[in-house]
Amino acid sequence: MKKFCFLLAAAALVAACQKPSNGVGPVDDNTLSYGGVTYKTVTLSNGQTWMAEPLRYVPEGKTVSDDPAAAAGIWYPYEVSSGVAKALKDEASVAKYGYLYDAASAFGVKEVTPANFKTFEGTRGICPEGWHIPTRADFVKLCGFSLKAEGESAPLVDETALFYDADLNGASVVDFNEGNWNFIPTGYMNRTATDKTGSYPAAPLTTDETCSIPEFVGKPTMTYFIGSTAYQHRLTSTGENIQFFDMYGMFVKTFPAGKITVGYGNYLSGYSVRCIKDAQ
Repeated sequence: MKKFCFLLAAAALVAACQKPSNGVGPVDDNTLSYGGVTYKTVTLSNGQTWMAEPLRYVPEGKTVSDDPAAAAGIWYPYEVSSGVAKALKDEASVAKYGYLYDAASAFGVKEVTPANFKTFEGTRGICPEGWHIPTRADFVKLCGFSLKAEGESAPLVDETALFYDADLNGASVVDFNEGNWNFIPTGYMNRTATDKTGSYPAAPLTTDETCSIPEFVGKPTMTYFIGSTAYQHRLTSTGENIQFFDMYGMFVKTFPAGKITVGYGNYLSGYSVRCIKDAQ
């Protein structure tokens, strides 16, 4: 039995005795009110408290777009039907999948540039007061594996991480959800550089062979969660890209339970936001 299973009951007991002090209107021990929306939260046995569902907050001055080719900064979630990706604008879909945010929108700034991209680690961004955009370290405490940073000679591995599975060299989506983190396959809006046009990936989708979670079959094979720790600024022959350490889950034949690790994401792409509560 994984270590989080037998620690979960004790963590739940502790959480039941503590009211979150987040300054944004706690509803009870497992929910949070922010921007007119009530979010489920979860306090894990490693001491972290996370939003247990995707953020769907729209900052003042921003408009959510249903066109991934538009540089809007925030986009609706989407579905793929008959090989075509289409934005989901109905209330139920937004409540389930949240919005997709680029780095600038998630960090709550006008733009991310080569001059400032290393200044956002642990930023509150568009999270509630007392919460922040996850760092690389926050993610690694969950899944236990990250691709290497500049100056590191090898990937970062933490075998003590809450959901780390040595057989995966990462964590599984199944374990995340059994631990109540509530992984949701939102997919992502893909834009890899300034000279590229954004799009919702229409393929590949999960199948019975690549995904062992029935309700996730037919959903995007990859989902990204935006992080605030900088990786690098990259120049191409026609454009540029800035990358951050983001957490992502993927489903393939060799990992049908889903594999979650930390890798490099693109600042212009649209990813799901899961805020984490500041350490007390």
